Amino acid sequence: MFPPYNFSLLFLVAVAVTAQPSNESELQLYRVLQRANLLSYYDTFIAQGGDDVHQLVEAGNQEFLEIMDLVGMASKPLHVRRLQKALQEWVQNPGELTLLSGRNMVGGHFFMIPLPVWSPFFSPAIE
Repeated sequence: MFPPYNFSLLFLVAVAVTAQPSNESELQLYRVLQRANLLSYYDTFIAQGGDDVHQLVEAGNQEFLEIMDLVGMASKPLHVRRLQKALQEWVQNPGELTLLSGRNMVGGHFFMIPLPVWSPFFSPAIE
């Protein structure tokens, strides 16, 4: 019988990101980037001080492009489009990405709750 989670996929995600969210703002950024499958940019966003999703949403076109250039995404327009789509989804329902995050905060520290990860190579047993 298969385990209920595909931990190999969770491991691949963990390898791509070295910093862990340390506050709600960073967690929101993490989840938006995760939703867009762009977690490889997370550390760069944090290093550049780009931990505020509200700033990304409220940025004008020129400022947004400058931010994309700072994090190294400007040269990959399809990555920019995926981020824009994830930001639009976040604006429509900002709580959804946090609630589905699999992370909770206790005493100022985040801890991980494993969530099922869909994979074409894995399907949980149906009982």
